[in-house]
Formats: sequence, C-alpha cells, structure tokens
Amino acid sequence: MQTKKPAEAEGGRPEQGQLGAERSRRRSARLFVFVAAAAVVLGSLAYGVTSRGPGPLQEGPAPDFTLKLFDGSQLSLSELRGQVVVLNFWASWCPPCRDEAPILESAWQRYGEAGVTVIGVDYQDTEAPALRFIEEFGITYPNGPDPRSRIAKAYGVQGVPETFVITQEGEIAKVFIGSPTEEQLTAVLEDLLTSTQEE
Repeated sequence: MQTKKPAEAEGGRPEQGQLGAERSRRRSARLFVFVAAAAVVLGSLAYGVTSRGPGPLQEGPAPDFTLKLFDGSQLSLSELRGQVVVLNFWASWCPPCRDEAPILESAWQRYGEAGVTVIGVDYQDTEAPALRFIEEFGITYPNGPDPRSRIAKAYGVQGVPETFVITQEGEIAKVFIGSPTEEQLTAVLEDLLTSTQEE
C-alpha cells in the first residue's frame, strides 16, 4: 500500500529525482536568459554602437557642418551645394563598414566628376586605427573624425554604418541604415543625377 506521494520522501522533502529536475530547469532558464542577452549584444555590435534618440533624420534639410579632415583641411556641407553628397558615418572597429568601404570608394571614383561627393565621418574612433582602415581599403574620398559625435548627433545617428544621400539642394533624399549594396547606392545616385539633367 502506498502511504506517501511518489515525489516526496520523509518529512515532505522532494526526492532526489525531483531535486535534479528542478535544478536542471533552473539551469536551462539561466542559460536561456544568457543566450538572449548575448544575442542582443551581438546584434548591437553587428550594427554598431547604439545610442538613445529618435533615430536618424529621414528627410528635410541636411544639417550643415564643418568637418576637419585627417589631412588637416576643412570641408563644409554648405560649400557642396549643387552636388549630390554621400555622407557616410563609419568606424574602424565596425565589421559592416569593411563591406561598404569598397562600395563607397567605387561610387566616388565613378561619379566624382559627375557631381557626387562622398564624405566619410569617423564615429567614436581613434585616429591611428582610422588611418589604417583608410589605407587598407585605398580610400581617397574626404574623411575626418567627429569629436564628441557632434555631426552624428545632428543627424540622429544611432550606430554605424549609416549613410545619408543628400540632394543638390541640400535635402536628405535617402538614408541607408547598415551597409548599402552597390546596386542600391548606384540606383539612388543615378536617379538624382538624371533628375538634375532633365530639369
């Protein structure tokens, strides 16, 4: 005759099997939380460093800025009125930025004489690795650091890479969050250049 519940021993304590199962469930729960947290962190790293805010500007006038380039010269957005500007926020520690660097350089080489200027803004980085990055990818378009993320904040940048395509009139035409493909960037540039020729 059974005198107590199978899951209990003397004194109402759970038997060894139940204790083991409970510990296993707790370990599984802790592992799930750890994996979920790790996924969030890795996702942030894949995109870049995130910051609080409403997100990048999607339209309207592009905020003017003056960028001191790595070569010591300066470049202002307002000086480029009449040209299409590809404004790219990047960093040497950003893996997707390595994918897009050749795409941006190709656009600069292909469309530079057609009225397109590519500008790189180095985000939350240090000069030595940034210059190594530029040399590694043979980047020739203008680049400079953004101390205290002044320009990035003006554009609502949340992480890198982010790329803003600005019209000849100084309006934001397209924003790429993450690395654009060559086809995507080319389509936007061709559209802006063609519309100007038709006017």
